[in-house]
Parts: sequence; structure tokens; C-alpha cells
Amino acid sequence: MKHAAQICRLCGVQMGFPVEGTAVNPIDGTGVRKGWTGDACERGYCTQCYMLKMLSEINPDVWTEIDPLIFENDRFTGLKRLREILGIRLIDARFIFGTRYRILRENNSNGFYQPHEEYWEGVYE
Repeated sequence: MKHAAQICRLCGVQMGFPVEGTAVNPIDGTGVRKGWTGDACERGYCTQCYMLKMLSEINPDVWTEIDPLIFENDRFTGLKRLREILGIRLIDARFIFGTRYRILRENNSNGFYQPHEEYWEGVYE
């Protein structure tokens, strides 16, 4: 499979596109949907850097609505609101929700009514 190599502008990892239009995950080399990694590569960032950049650009006011949903483990409403507020796809909303969860868990674990082990029960990747 042919690849057009590209370097991430932030971390320097080499990325590539298979000809068929599916992007290659630069972390483990697996093929993933072009809509996620491919968009990131087209912008000049690897998937992780693109998503972290996107996360850093979110208006802090968004978290006043989303954080309580994360603390309450209301994933469905949280993902729905992130998609509505930011105009993003579900897979991007999942990344943002999960990343924000980790930040909150590290900085304010007392705000959660469930331990980490129970929080993600019933969620499948």
C-alpha cells in the first residue's frame, strides 16, 4: 500500500495516507477512518496533536455546562451537547469528553460519585 509521508507540525511524528483513503494511525500503524485521522493529517497534525489542539481552543464557558455532566456520568447528554455546541462529529466529542474526564479525575476526584473502575462500565470502544 502506497503512503504519502507527512510530518506533524507539533510533535514531528511521521504520518501517511494509504491510497484507498483510510488514514494510518501514527501511534500503532493501524488503519482508521479518514474522517478522524485523515482530517488531522490534512491540517498538518497527527491525530493526538490535532485533538489536543482542538481541546485547548474550546471556550472555557463550555466546561460550565459539560463538567457537571461528566461528574454525573451523563455521557449521552455530554456527548450530545459537545456535538451541538462545537459542531463536531461523535468521535471527536468522545475524545474531548474522555480527555476532559481524565483532567477532572486527576484534579478533582472528589467530584465524582463513582470510582474510576465503575465510571466506564457498559461503554464499549
